[in-house]
Amino acid sequence: MAFLQLGIIYAKGLGITENHRLANYFFEKALAMGCQEANRYIDMEYDMEKRNVVADVLLYFNHRGSDTPERMERIMRQLEKERKRKYYGHLSVIRDHLSSYYPDYNREKGITDILEGRDTVDADLLYALSTSDNHYEIQLDVADRFLAQLFAPVTEDQELLQQLIEEDNLNILSEDENELMMGFNNFTNAYEKICSQYDVDQKELLSVDDIELHPYIKISTLVLLRRQIFRCLLSVKDLDPLVVEDFLNTLHKDSELLEIAEKIQLEGLTDLLLYFVETNINIDALEHTYYKLKRAFQEGNLEPLATFLNAYVGRLNEEDIDHHLPIFTPQNLPKIQLDDCFDENT
Repeated sequence: MAFLQLGIIYAKGLGITENHRLANYFFEKALAMGCQEANRYIDMEYDMEKRNVVADVLLYFNHRGSDTPERMERIMRQLEKERKRKYYGHLSVIRDHLSSYYPDYNREKGITDILEGRDTVDADLLYALSTSDNHYEIQLDVADRFLAQLFAPVTEDQELLQQLIEEDNLNILSEDENELMMGFNNFTNAYEKICSQYDVDQKELLSVDDIELHPYIKISTLVLLRRQIFRCLLSVKDLDPLVVEDFLNTLHKDSELLEIAEKIQLEGLTDLLLYFVETNINIDALEHTYYKLKRAFQEGNLEPLATFLNAYVGRLNEEDIDHHLPIFTPQNLPKIQLDDCFDENT
C-alpha cells in the first residue's frame, strides 16, 4: 500500500525530513483505503508521543458529523490502553468527553472500589475525573526510563549511592522534592490524627521513611502517592455530611476545594484538606519538572538537562559529599536512549 509506505518514510525520515504530521496523514489515508496494518503504525505514533489522543478526541467531537465510528473505536482502544498503564493525564484532560467513551461509568461504584482497594475501570475513571493537576501522568514508563538514564552517573557509582542512602541528607533534595516531602508528611500526620480521633478505617499510606529519595523520587512513586492521598481523603468524606456532595464535585478544582475547606466545622478536617491540596500541587510541580526535561531531550535541547544535573552536583558540593561527578555540558551528558517503536526492517 503506497500510502502506508509514504507514512513510514515520513515517520522515519527516510531520505527526507522527519514529519509526523504527514506520517499520520498518510497512515489515515492508508486505513481509509482498507489497509488495516496502518493501525499498528498509528499505535506506534501514540507510543512515541508523536500523536496525542487528546487532540484526536477534540477533533472527533468538533467534527463528529464527518467522522467515523471506526475512528471513535480506535480512540477508545487508545484510552483503554493508557488507562490500563495508569496514564491518567490524558483521561483527566478530556474529562468532559469521557462519558461518551465510558457510558456505564458509576461514580458511587468508583468510590467504593477505591476505598476497598479494587483496581477497576470505575476506580480509574473516578481518580482521573476527580484529581486536579495530574495531566503530566502520561508515558510513565518512558519518563521513569528517561530519569534512570539521566541519573546513571550517580546510580552507577555504588560508593556514592550508598553514602547518599545511609546519610539520607534531605538538603540534597531539590526544592520541589523538599516541599513535596514536607507536604506529604503534614498530610500523613493529619490523616493519622483524624482516623484515631473519629474512628475512621485508616487506609494505606507509604511511610515517609519508606519513600526512595536518592538520587531522585521516581515518577511511579509520585503517581502512587497521589493515588494514596486521594483514597485517604475519600475515606473521611462522610465525617462532615453538610459538605460531602460539594466536596466530591470539586475534587478536581483546587481553588474550589479550598473554598469548601473554609466551610468545614470538624476539627482537623480542614487541615487535612489543605494538606491534600498542597501535596497534590507539589506532586504536580515535580512531575512538571521531569516532563519538561524529557520534552527538552526529545526536542534535542540538552542544555536544561545539564543545568538540572549541575544543580544536583552543586547540592552535593554544598553538603561536602565526596563524588567524582563532572560539571555537565550538553557534550558529556549520560547516554539516553528512549526506544524507537519503529522496526527499522519494516
